[in-house]
Amino acid sequence: IDEIRLGGMRIIEKGTENYLFIPVWSFFGTVTETYAEGMGAPANVDENNEFVERDFRQCILTVNAIEGSVIDRSQGY
Repeated sequence: IDEIRLGGMRIIEKGTENYLFIPVWSFFGTVTETYAEGMGAPANVDENNEFVERDFRQCILTVNAIEGSVIDRSQGY
């Protein structure tokens, strides 16, 4: 994690078709994938069999800034 931002996100209320716009903390960083020998690693792994996504900082975690629950971005709540 190399950056934390306070922002807003539209989430769906579970079991309804209603949306809320809430404040969220978003944690951004770099993901490192480590591959075991012979596991079909991509061609661009380093000497430690690690692939580091350096060009694209992605959101690793999103937390509801009101009550602290973790938001699953793929589910929308």
